[in-house]
Amino acid sequence: GDEAYSGSRSYYALAESVKNIFGYQYTIPTHQGRGAEQIYIPVLIKKREQEKGLDRSKMVAFSNYFFDTTQGHSQINGCTGFN
Repeated sequence: GDEAYSGSRSYYALAESVKNIFGYQYTIPTHQGRGAEQIYIPVLIKKREQEKGLDRSKMVAFSNYFFDTTQGHSQINGCTGFN
């Protein structure tokens, strides 16, 4: 069968391994880093807003060199990327 998607048999083996090693109950497989960024960055920014009361327009993400997609996802979600 097609093993490219999260409903595949190998997904369940991966999810179980992640849970056993890291203790994470939930696993979201992504095909590339940019797909993971599209999920992770908005969640991270929203979490900082809610927990710390921060305004996303004043948030800055620092890096010594962003991938284009990382900086783009930060900016799309209202955070400034700074190399």
